[in-house]
Amino acid sequence: MNREDVRIVFGKKSSIDSASNVMKYYKSIGFKVPNGKRSESLTNTQLRNFLAITSSIYNIVMSQGPEAVRDKLLYFKIHLIYQAGRNVAVKDFVELSKLPAATEKVLSKLDDDDAKEYVIRLCRYMEALVAYFKYYGGKD
Repeated sequence: MNREDVRIVFGKKSSIDSASNVMKYYKSIGFKVPNGKRSESLTNTQLRNFLAITSSIYNIVMSQGPEAVRDKLLYFKIHLIYQAGRNVAVKDFVELSKLPAATEKVLSKLDDDDAKEYVIRLCRYMEALVAYFKYYGGKD
């Protein structure tokens, strides 16, 4: 699978398929991203750190509503960017998965009637990314 073949759509049904596509690509390259003469691996720990944040976001949106997660969503986006700056494999993953753009879309919808649905969709997308990572053989 080529990187160009990966399609990301952040819709009601398509975000789970998008997560599968992302991880199929990583499986095809052995979960390793070139970095000069060596390569860096995408790990379960890195992904689970992102999942921990989205799990917290999910819990907050379910108990307090979508407006209560604005700061946590902003933190998630910044955390993605920071971790991407630290590791080439994470940077590649963040860019390919389009998580910052998806988070930005959710932030722009927080005042809409269906805001809660968008937040939940982002959280489910992150869960699916981790699940497919494990399914396709990703390791720590």
